[in-house]
Amino acid sequence: MFVKNLENIQGDERDVMILSTTFGKNEEGKFRQFFGPLTQEKGYQLLNVIITRAKHSLYLFTSIPETVFMQFEEELLQKGNIGKSIFYTYLSYVKACSEKNEQQINFVKHTLQKNSQQTSKPLSNNSTSIFKQEIFTKLQTKFGIHVKQNYKLGGFNLDIIIMKNDLPFINLDFENTQNYHPEISYRIKLHQEKIIEEFGIKTYHVWSYNWWKNAEKEIENIESLLLN
Repeated sequence: MFVKNLENIQGDERDVMILSTTFGKNEEGKFRQFFGPLTQEKGYQLLNVIITRAKHSLYLFTSIPETVFMQFEEELLQKGNIGKSIFYTYLSYVKACSEKNEQQINFVKHTLQKNSQQTSKPLSNNSTSIFKQEIFTKLQTKFGIHVKQNYKLGGFNLDIIIMKNDLPFINLDFENTQNYHPEISYRIKLHQEKIIEEFGIKTYHVWSYNWWKNAEKEIENIESLLLN
């Protein structure tokens, strides 16, 4: 048995490894994202070393708030597959594996692939399409033929809409994960939302974190909006 920190793990291997992140909220309830070497540009290399030392199994214990590390997609989009972005992604991946959540496992993998600097061509089945297809399938099971994909309206291509009285009633809005720029994307979304409101269509914002955490709750929210 050995006990070592991140920087001292090299080629050491064991059948079973126990990894503890030791980061959490302070006495004031605040979480400070100071992860030492992990926050550096090459921090992912240190993480890669320590999580690949187990020959049989690895157990991870973390006190990092779930609401923090499950925002890995935004971190990757803004900063790439480096630093704490990849750290949060790994925590999300382990969580999905422990819960045997195949949809989330695939979502994490494809998000990593899409943001990888080694990716030379666009992926035909990227994380965004998996996310949208998952939502479309579940909504179609719930609301049947009233759920439509790629609905053309006012010059826009709406990914998923729900019909009511044969008219589009709810537009599901997703984060734009290609050529992402927070400020520009936000302005475009507001412009689009304002225009489709003139058609009497409500917009419901779908966040990947909320969906993977509790899809049924999100469906209930959408149903409540549909009934109003």
